[in-house]
Amino acid sequence: MSRVHGVRVLVTGGAGFIGSEVVRQLCNDGAHVTVLDNFTSGKIQYLKGLQVKVVKGDVCDKESLSDALKDQEIVFHLAALPRTESA
Repeated sequence: MSRVHGVRVLVTGGAGFIGSEVVRQLCNDGAHVTVLDNFTSGKIQYLKGLQVKVVKGDVCDKESLSDALKDQEIVFHLAALPRTESA
């Protein structure tokens, strides 16, 4: 049995390309996953078919973050702004 089986896990940036793969693996291991994402670059489609709680919010917003952190046992902080190259 996995170490995260039955554990409540928050993944910030969980709708991003990398974050969604972490979410998928956690779900496969039996974790109860909550995703906090502002969907600036993340996509809800990346979470399709996964049993997760999705909270639309920003890690910089104290209220969103506080709500998402409630009752969580583990946090994977993957929220980040994508880097853009200037010409």
